[in-house]
Amino acid sequence: WLLTGDWVVFQNATNDLIDGSAVLRPGESVGISFDIQTSGLNKGTTRSTVSYGVVVDGDFPGCLKDLDIAFDVMVEVRPQDNLNQIDNIRPVGLSFMALAMALSVVFAMWTYQKRAHRVIRASQPIFLLLVCAGIFIMASSIIPLSIDDSVALNEGC
Repeated sequence: WLLTGDWVVFQNATNDLIDGSAVLRPGESVGISFDIQTSGLNKGTTRSTVSYGVVVDGDFPGCLKDLDIAFDVMVEVRPQDNLNQIDNIRPVGLSFMALAMALSVVFAMWTYQKRAHRVIRASQPIFLLLVCAGIFIMASSIIPLSIDDSVALNEGC
């Protein structure tokens, strides 16, 4: 006989073994494996005892006639990790990045083309081009920031 909590599910065991008894001949063995069903458990630690009885029929030196074997199964149920994945917002961020990069290139070309105009000369075209380059570099920093566990795995790094 086997006694367990309702969240311990046996695998690869015959119904005779779970429901009642199984007869083993000399030299035979039985393996008992089980899974833990955590879906119905609360977060935290849960403990249950798995116990089974062994009755030895016959006179075998070193064997007890009636033996109850029990062991505790302890399970810690942790909440699912929040990976803060940005799947839904990633396209918006990449769109704004592309817009900022395109506008910085457009304004850099406009500044270079109009560099002889007196207002642009007064604003120092080299400074304006450096501002456009800085905006381009700042916008490109969104690319590595958009990579999370849904795009790349730690094993690949």
